[in-house]
Amino acid sequence: MILNFIKKILLLVVAGMFIFLPLSNSYGNDREIKMYDALGRAYSAASEPDKDLALEWFKKAGQFAKKIKNWQGCIDSGYGLLALNEDEQAIVLFDKAFAFAKRQKDWRACIACGYAYNSVQAKLATKQKTARAFKQAADFSTKDEDWRGLIEAGKGLVDLGMPRQAIKYYDRAFLIAKTIENTEGLARIESCYRKIAEMEKARECRRISKSLNVPPPGWKALGETIASPPEISPEIQKASRRSADREISDKDEWLLEQRKAEVKRDQNAKVYLNYYSRYDNYYGWQPYYGSWIRNWGLFYLSNYYYYRNGFWWRSYYY
Repeated sequence: MILNFIKKILLLVVAGMFIFLPLSNSYGNDREIKMYDALGRAYSAASEPDKDLALEWFKKAGQFAKKIKNWQGCIDSGYGLLALNEDEQAIVLFDKAFAFAKRQKDWRACIACGYAYNSVQAKLATKQKTARAFKQAADFSTKDEDWRGLIEAGKGLVDLGMPRQAIKYYDRAFLIAKTIENTEGLARIESCYRKIAEMEKARECRRISKSLNVPPPGWKALGETIASPPEISPEIQKASRRSADREISDKDEWLLEQRKAEVKRDQNAKVYLNYYSRYDNYYGWQPYYGSWIRNWGLFYLSNYYYYRNGFWWRSYYY
């Protein structure tokens, strides 16, 4: 009797889990749909232009973004509020985005937050928050051994007027790219060094990058040395060869794994590429208030599709 009762309870619990989980996922997805729809409606209203309606929808989008802990939604909504002169409300959303970024340990989100803070007018004193976001991005990138995040963090600090700190991040990126023999990374770091007049470090990047270029098949050095090398016994040669072959094989295998990981890192970094810069557009358009908000709304609305079921949805991030 007791055993049968326990079995029935367990069956009810399991059945409840199967019912509740799809509902909870659907509920989360429903909020995400509503968030993107609210952003689409906000940009649409801005393109009318209907500033009050756009403001209302940006606030709703921000509320949905906070509920589903979506840093992109918080930043997009915050930028919308910023464009409509609601700077303090925008910063609240940027703070939420940064909290989510730290929780997710995502350097891309931290970079986005850094530029979001840096886009706010100086009177609100967000410079410390900006630097903190870039520093957090650099910390996450260092742990992930991702030179891309370190470069972006450095570029953000240069934009903030802190080139000395940026050099530290570029140096870390240089060590990572050199270790995994990534010539693309070295080239980008070289460019960063040149922009802040660190010419000696830029030349070192160039030198190492050139040294990593493998000679084509069949290439041989011309000429011979004047003095012949000392004779080495066949046994020592064989032992040295086996040891060297093992080392080469191990390094080749490690580099292959690194190259595979680099492909994934590169793809992940490019997803949010348009977040890695200051949001200057509305500052440029703002003096011409009669038309700037319409153009601004149309520009960002171009990232959205309007579906027949009545919802707006963002098509891509990059």
